[in-house]
Amino acid sequence: MTTSSGTSGRDRDRINEQSSALSSDQPDTAVAPELARLSRDRSSKAVFQCKEPVEHLVRFVLSEMKQGRQWLQRMDFSTLEPLPTETVDAWLQAGYQDIAWRLKVRAEKQAAPEWLRVLILVEFQSKVEFDMALRVQGYVQRMHEQAWKERRVRRTDRLPPVLAVVFYNGAHPWRAERSVWDLTEKQALRDRDREVTRMPVGMRYELVDVTQFAGRPLSQDNIVELMISTELLGKDLDPAAAHSILEAQGRLLGSRDQRKVLELVRGWTRLTIARTGVDLDVLEDREKMQEMQRSGRMLTYIEACAQEYRAKLRAEGGAKARAEARAEARAESLRDQRVGLCRLAERKFGDSAANDLARRIEDINDSDQLWEVGDLIIDCGDAGEFAAHLREIG
Repeated sequence: MTTSSGTSGRDRDRINEQSSALSSDQPDTAVAPELARLSRDRSSKAVFQCKEPVEHLVRFVLSEMKQGRQWLQRMDFSTLEPLPTETVDAWLQAGYQDIAWRLKVRAEKQAAPEWLRVLILVEFQSKVEFDMALRVQGYVQRMHEQAWKERRVRRTDRLPPVLAVVFYNGAHPWRAERSVWDLTEKQALRDRDREVTRMPVGMRYELVDVTQFAGRPLSQDNIVELMISTELLGKDLDPAAAHSILEAQGRLLGSRDQRKVLELVRGWTRLTIARTGVDLDVLEDREKMQEMQRSGRMLTYIEACAQEYRAKLRAEGGAKARAEARAEARAESLRDQRVGLCRLAERKFGDSAANDLARRIEDINDSDQLWEVGDLIIDCGDAGEFAAHLREIG
């Protein structure tokens, strides 16, 4: 795939701000997975503030759509640029700042290109949101309202179309409806009424559902497909697959003017791979990584990181098993102690006293306290005295 021109000055300024923020917010994913999720979301948004990943996302999504390739042929990606902030209201910025882009697309029967606004939602949903279609409609409506804000709308004016994309990387397939029409209760509508069934009640969003690409061959010439491949690495890291992805990233974004984009993508890659438990910290050191790739040691390094993590898991698993065995042995010892005390009480004071004792000591997990109950059995002269002392236990 041939990408558009290199990173612009405006891109670089925005990227520098994001990468600085990310570099100071790299959590220990093994200690704080919820913090890792927050940083990975920020990292993915930083990636999609860059021109090349947005172009690749649009190309990928449209190539998956029926008639999408016809749109691609008419798009001029050299005109792709962030939507000016004054066209995005405060409500939208609060949740999805700097994720609206636009580019020019040539109308089928017109020589002059017209604007198509592209709305990219890069929240990277990890769970299914069943109101997503309604939320997307709200984003699109606010974009349109801002586009016509404080201007006189003419009869011939038209709203720009919007391509809305949701990137989902959850464990199970996405099950939410894709348009507000599909969310609408339609039982009261007659299917034979074509005007009703075609009622345009809402916008539709396009979905990138990572779960649907498992087992499918994915291109290494598209940033988004490489991101999907990274998401699909799974819980048990395949060093060869990870190495292949990193090599492809270097080929795609190897030019000098794309360096910052590559750093952001690799920062996101490190956070994503860290979910497997393997921390490829070399991804944050560009010079060291380049040296390792030139010397052919990169694959060996990834394999060593994966083996070290597996050894750590085995050691932790062994320690956990030993702790569980000790806890089970202690619990069994306490159970035997309770049973023995109840047998003694039954022989000395009868069934009623034994049943009362069993009820009162079933939650006592202190062996010394149980031995004190044994002393009561020995010291008390009759069932009444024993029962009085048991009431003091609880």
